[in-house]
Amino acid sequence: MYKGVGTLFYIKFRQEWEKIRVIAGYAAGFLCAFLYAYAFRRFAGGESVQGGEGFLLLMGNYFQMSFVLLGFLVVVSDIPLVDSLTPLVILRSGRKSWILSMLSYLFGQTVLYYGIVFLGTAAANVGNLQFTNVWSESMEMLLGPAHLLAMEEYGISVFDSQVLSAWKPWMAFLHSFLLICCYSFFLALVMFLGNLDSSHPWGSMTAIGIHFVGVLFIKTGYGVKYSFLANAVLEFHTEGKIIPSVTFSYLLFLLCGACITYLIFVVSKKTDYKCSNGDRMW
Repeated sequence: MYKGVGTLFYIKFRQEWEKIRVIAGYAAGFLCAFLYAYAFRRFAGGESVQGGEGFLLLMGNYFQMSFVLLGFLVVVSDIPLVDSLTPLVILRSGRKSWILSMLSYLFGQTVLYYGIVFLGTAAANVGNLQFTNVWSESMEMLLGPAHLLAMEEYGISVFDSQVLSAWKPWMAFLHSFLLICCYSFFLALVMFLGNLDSSHPWGSMTAIGIHFVGVLFIKTGYGVKYSFLANAVLEFHTEGKIIPSVTFSYLLFLLCGACITYLIFVVSKKTDYKCSNGDRMW
């Protein structure tokens, strides 16, 4: 079974890279990351910056994160990638193998997409990067006395300076990377489930709605602990914030992801794949 899953995963991954939609989504994510990290480079004024700081700044603000997330949603918007051959593929390989291959595809795209985003933040600071596990002076200055200057002249939105004392740079980067991957994969699962048994992209609309509600929770301050978006932002996990720990967020995403995956297997038993949200040429 696992050999069949790997084969289906490889075929779909290769096919999707021929789509303009996927290329455009990756290009948008990379460009957004590059431009935001380049603003940090300008602020640093030629001084060295720690390798993960550009990514942390990008993911440390939910508004900027939303632009990057939009590129990812464009990349996976066609899930479950149903076409005229899908019923035959399911007949030959089995429904379970097909679903596992789609889940593997979503996971692979998630990790690869944010890996490219990280490369975008690193590319903007080539020549000024340091890979020691120590916060740069530019970062400490940015989150300290110069935060107003950073916002007004460079367009950099800062996050809570407690992040610097709570984690070392690479641990903060790792948590930030994992949290955004968990959040994005969760939304991709929602898209998969909602699009599976319908010719309309209900799943995509639901995922966007979940993100929008998360923004409202953060803006109003109500229900922040259970806002999936807030659980993906490292700043909300510092001491004194509403979300108790990063472990809480990981468990939340794991539990919700497991429930949605179970529902995908249940719904797939009665799905008419000829009516599912299908492949587009672009």
